[in-house]
Amino acid sequence: MDILRGQLYLSPMQKNPTKIMDLATGIGIWAIEMGDRFPDATILGIDLSPIQPTSVPPNVSFQIDDVEDTWVHDDDYDFIHMRESCAYMRSTPTVIENAFHHLRPGGWLEIQEFHWEAVSENGTVMQDNPVNAYLREMYAYGQSEGREIPIVPKLGELMRQAGFVNIQKRMFKVPYGSWHSEPKQRRRGTYLAATCEILLPSCDRLLSTIGLSPEQIDTLFGDISAMFHEGTVQSYATYYVWSGQKPG
Repeated sequence: MDILRGQLYLSPMQKNPTKIMDLATGIGIWAIEMGDRFPDATILGIDLSPIQPTSVPPNVSFQIDDVEDTWVHDDDYDFIHMRESCAYMRSTPTVIENAFHHLRPGGWLEIQEFHWEAVSENGTVMQDNPVNAYLREMYAYGQSEGREIPIVPKLGELMRQAGFVNIQKRMFKVPYGSWHSEPKQRRRGTYLAATCEILLPSCDRLLSTIGLSPEQIDTLFGDISAMFHEGTVQSYATYYVWSGQKPG
């Protein structure tokens, strides 16, 4: 989607990092790209699922582990990175605290996350917006599980509470759908909408758990898809990039 215009991170590190950890690395794309960009650094990607490729740069390795369990990693990392993972965490504050304790003094943590609430600049997002209706249901489910959702706008405060300083926030608007007139934003919006349509069906079991009928779920998903494709609701999601530095 290239929200950051080719940049892999935005933390203002004064020196190139030499020891990097990628939390919830998934298929390892970010870790591999960092390995190519910084051949003198060592990059460790961590994830619960063994879905990473085996053909990777020599300075990149992967470890199957739960980042929410007790960490047994070194405490001298220059840079710890996590993106698009908070929604799956049982306790994001605990992960942030662990990252703090495993950075060297002066090291940086960066968290890149979507805040999915649909917003607009022209008043086309109404109270019954289907994306936001879906989010209200998911928030209710998360809260029933003891998780604080939404959490992305609050990550800076959680970083401050963990001890981070020099906390920075960047926000990027990403359209829902292809309505935007600017070509790059239109491409981002098309990609975002397609990704959402692929992922939505995987949440039907969660929605049924909190009481929605199959008919209600189908209607909700249909309304969301229609919003993406009709273009009359000119809405955005917001991509946050939070970064903070360990004192020292």
